[in-house]
Amino acid sequence: KREKKIDPYVNVTLHDVKFPTETEKMTYVSSSFKTKVIDNNGFCPVWKEETKELQVVNPQVAMLVFSLMEEDYGFDDRVAEASIPCNRLRQGYRSVQLFDLNNTRTGPFAFASLLVEIKIES
Repeated sequence: KREKKIDPYVNVTLHDVKFPTETEKMTYVSSSFKTKVIDNNGFCPVWKEETKELQVVNPQVAMLVFSLMEEDYGFDDRVAEASIPCNRLRQGYRSVQLFDLNNTRTGPFAFASLLVEIKIES
């Protein structure tokens, strides 16, 4: 949204699959969390929040989705998004490139990204 200050937050969602055992079927597993809303700062928001943990069951299948959202009255708007296969994640600080709803990185999204710290525990 041009010429408008937005109130951004990030939804982080893990999509995973628990493989079947002798007694149960294959199961879809998801977990997510939401950051705090940063008021009127869509240009360079900073989220200084506690570390969040997501447990990956099957890294060969699991996807981590970062969705940049705008808090709005009634219905929040999805601004940009990035999906990363969990088996491609590496530990440390990483720049996650965001894509607009048309899956492009043009115009105001040419340099849109999130700086995240990834910690991997065995």
